[in-house]
Amino acid sequence: MVVETKKEYYSAQDENSKDSGATSGGVQTSTPLLNWEEYLRDVESTHSQLLQISYQLRQSFSHLDNLQAEFESKYQMQKKDVESLKTYLKDIRDTSQYASAKEKIETWSLDLKQMSSLMPVSGGTFVELFLGTTDLRFRRKQQRIAFKTQYELYKKRLGPFFVWMTFLCFLFERNRWLHMLLQLFLAYYYASLAIRENILRANGSNIKSWWIWHHYLSMGIATCFLTWPDSTSYAMFRNRLHIFGMYTALLQILQARYQMARLYTLRSLGKAGEMDVANTDSTPIHWGSSMKLLMPFVIVGQLIQLYNCIFLYRLWRMFPVESQILVASILFLSTFAGNFSTTMYTLYEKTRGKKHSS
Repeated sequence: MVVETKKEYYSAQDENSKDSGATSGGVQTSTPLLNWEEYLRDVESTHSQLLQISYQLRQSFSHLDNLQAEFESKYQMQKKDVESLKTYLKDIRDTSQYASAKEKIETWSLDLKQMSSLMPVSGGTFVELFLGTTDLRFRRKQQRIAFKTQYELYKKRLGPFFVWMTFLCFLFERNRWLHMLLQLFLAYYYASLAIRENILRANGSNIKSWWIWHHYLSMGIATCFLTWPDSTSYAMFRNRLHIFGMYTALLQILQARYQMARLYTLRSLGKAGEMDVANTDSTPIHWGSSMKLLMPFVIVGQLIQLYNCIFLYRLWRMFPVESQILVASILFLSTFAGNFSTTMYTLYEKTRGKKHSS
């Protein structure tokens, strides 16, 4: 900090003055007092500059607010007018004005699409339940980067925690309270991820909508297991659940390491934006040794989701009163369908890209 630097500077000057006074026969001079007065004047000058800058900053914020309000009003009006003109194009299709009018409208539509990044965004219904209808766009680049960095650190730190927590649940298989605590943490984890990723998308991140929906479904699964009674049916499924949870947590840690390494490579090549994050399919696949090793485990994990769906459905046929079993089965089927189709599509795109390049 500037203040600390000044304090250290003047303190050093003060110590030097004392040392020089001691070496000159112990005669005390007025140099320390002069250094203190100079320090005081320097701080006073800085404070005056700070007051001036704060006034200018408030004026700039006020001007920016007025400019933003004017922009939003004109943007909405222009958007309505352009949409209206699109409906009138068919009426002048056979006239000489059609080609030029269509070109202008397409240009205006493209401009409006680019300018939409300046409009406020609330993040959708789920985020509004927690934060209300507030604007989620960060105007400063430093804020966007800091939020993205915190998101990546959040996922990195909680991965090992869920591995150990699931392992403890597997060891203490009869401790229902420990199992409920894990599911409560998982529900919170996926809810917080969904909120953070909606905010990241509002600020230009490359997160695909499926992964946010995946978090919604995972929240539902955790809620089903959280409210599932400690019954015979739960005892029949709990070990399978914890083995699957440990497998998934370990796989996510390995995937995150690969994806972060790949993302750093893409950034160095200029092929990834500043707000791009390491996600399961948001980072283009590089078919190297790491990916060849990971992909079979990814597919196995998705097939286990399908197995859980089938097992839970059969379990529900045995215990039809416990509705959590059927709901969890449907949610597992949904996550399997989304994960598997997304993975297959990503592999298809990569394979097609390799054929075109060759």
